Amino acid sequence: MPTGALADDAQRAMATTGEGYCPLCQVALIIHDDRACCPCGGCSYRVDGDRLEMLSSCDLHPAHNCVHWETVWEARKKTRPSR
Repeated sequence: MPTGALADDAQRAMATTGEGYCPLCQVALIIHDDRACCPCGGCSYRVDGDRLEMLSSCDLHPAHNCVHWETVWEARKKTRPSR
């Protein structure tokens, strides 16, 4: 993994890709290695060409309850019939 100014430049470039914010929580992503992690919910993303891929959480930023995801799950429950 590169270090120093080159690594800093690469991380800044990656942060600006996709505006550097979690699409759900709208908080700045934490950029490291080949992914960008949301500090709010722990979601991890990777930009692959012209698409944003959602990955499982990483070891450094584990998934946890997030008010934004809770809202999504509550809305989903209301639109799905009970089983």
